[in-house]
Amino acid sequence: MEAVVVNNSSNANDKNLNALVSSVTVLIAGMAFCINTFLLIIIFRHRYFNKRIYRLIFIATVSDIVANFSLNMYYTYSIGNIFNLLTGRWFCRIVTFTLSTSSAVWALILCLLAVSRYILISSPTVRCCSIIRNYVALIGQIAVAIIAVSISLPLLYFIDVYKDEPDFCDIPHVSFNISAYLIIHTSIIYIIPTTFLIAVYWKIIHYVIRYVRPRQINLVGWTEFLILQQPYLWLLLNNRNVKSEIGIAHYMHLSAIRLRLQQRYRLLIH
Repeated sequence: MEAVVVNNSSNANDKNLNALVSSVTVLIAGMAFCINTFLLIIIFRHRYFNKRIYRLIFIATVSDIVANFSLNMYYTYSIGNIFNLLTGRWFCRIVTFTLSTSSAVWALILCLLAVSRYILISSPTVRCCSIIRNYVALIGQIAVAIIAVSISLPLLYFIDVYKDEPDFCDIPHVSFNISAYLIIHTSIIYIIPTTFLIAVYWKIIHYVIRYVRPRQINLVGWTEFLILQQPYLWLLLNNRNVKSEIGIAHYMHLSAIRLRLQQRYRLLIH
């Protein structure tokens, strides 16, 4: 009798704790939903954000809004204790799938943004055609969507609930294939993107630290540089009708001018 009372008390405490955690999760998910919706409205309405980089952020924000909405609905139903085995199973699978897809979209889009920043900083003089850039961005977005959905799709078959706890998401039967999938899933969503982002932004920081902006060379500097490219023979041929003494003096004078121009040009380019 005492064991039954203790068991009932433990179940009541677990339900109260579950209700508290669910309430906090609903509050946090609701706040995240409102913030992402506000960010989405700003990106959608303001003309300044009509750029390729903000389109990627727009896609990631939409996926995050869907994930927050599904998470909020799931825990709202969990607080009401209205789940049966069938509804709990499908709610759990859909929420897990949307959360996994949203996380994959965010991680892969951050990688795309890092690559675009690195190309922009390391190769500022490279200018591609706008159509080519649009095609590359479109291919990247399609690849992100395919990878995110593909890596999350098996969760619809693995995730399940228990008969006595229809609101508890879990993997009841873990096999070798499921373990291998979970390792690959974690690597693609978390480990590989994190390592890639650290490597790319480290290269960006290293490039910015080592980058030295060249000095501006004005029109006079470029004119002097073009003069320096002319050979001595061309300058001396203009003096072929002059006496040798004058020619030698003029040659020495031109040599001195050339030396001074070389010194000035070195100061301009270094």
